[in-house]
Amino acid sequence: MDMVTMLQRVDNGWYITRSTFLQDIDLIVSNAKVYNGEDYNGARIVSRACQLRDVVHGMISQMDPALVAYCDKIVAQGGPVHLSNELRGSTFPATPVVQLGTATRLSA
Repeated sequence: MDMVTMLQRVDNGWYITRSTFLQDIDLIVSNAKVYNGEDYNGARIVSRACQLRDVVHGMISQMDPALVAYCDKIVAQGGPVHLSNELRGSTFPATPVVQLGTATRLSA
C-alpha cells in the first residue's frame, strides 16, 4: 500500500468505514518494515510510517461514535444507503479533529 493509492481511494469514496482505512494505514507500516533495510535510511522510513500510523489512529479515535456506528451499519447492509430518519436529526459536533502533528513531503 502507498499514499497515492490511499488518496485515490479517498477521492473515489472507497473507504466506507474507518476500519478499512486503518487497515491500509497499517499496511503501509508493514510494507515499510518488509521492503526497507535496517540501515539508517530504512529505519527512518519505518519511523515515518509509524508516525503516520500514530497520527492517523489518534485522529480517527476522535470520530463521533454515532457516525462510526452508522458507517458500520452501511457496510453491514451491503453498501451506501440514504440517510435514515434515525440520524437525520442528529447533530455531529462542529469541533474539528485536532491535528496531532504535521509533516510535509520535504520533511519526510
